Amino acid sequence: MPQNQAIAGIILAAGSSSRMGRPKQLLPYRGKVLLQHVVDLVGSVDFLQRVIVLGHAASEIQTRCITNGYTVRYNPDYARGHSTSIKIGLEILDSRVQGAIFFLADQPLVKASTIQDLTREYVRTGASIAVPVYQGRRGNPVFFHRR
Repeated sequence: MPQNQAIAGIILAAGSSSRMGRPKQLLPYRGKVLLQHVVDLVGSVDFLQRVIVLGHAASEIQTRCITNGYTVRYNPDYARGHSTSIKIGLEILDSRVQGAIFFLADQPLVKASTIQDLTREYVRTGASIAVPVYQGRRGNPVFFHRR
């Protein structure tokens, strides 16, 4: 990440995984629960602030993930969709944060290089939004400037 960039990493992990029938965040994957891979990735980046927004099965998820260095918040309206978790994540950001990168709890294969590319594009272009594109399709994580 470019130095002197006040960027936050926000993990959206509040979903109920209703189609799956159990918390997707806790599925085993490569020796850890799925969410832990995302937590570890975000934890490895020099973000000014790290946030996890939990909802469904929050207490179970929190006991099974190591979240040191994170601000963890509960979204009581998680069933209403991602926007409610985004709002909670944004409300608790430090006033120095210039922008945030939003991560999804069920995407453990995001690479640190993708985060570097997003922040580099933000710095290079001054864009309000930066989205990774793979084979012509937009994906995640996504960067949003504070404005």
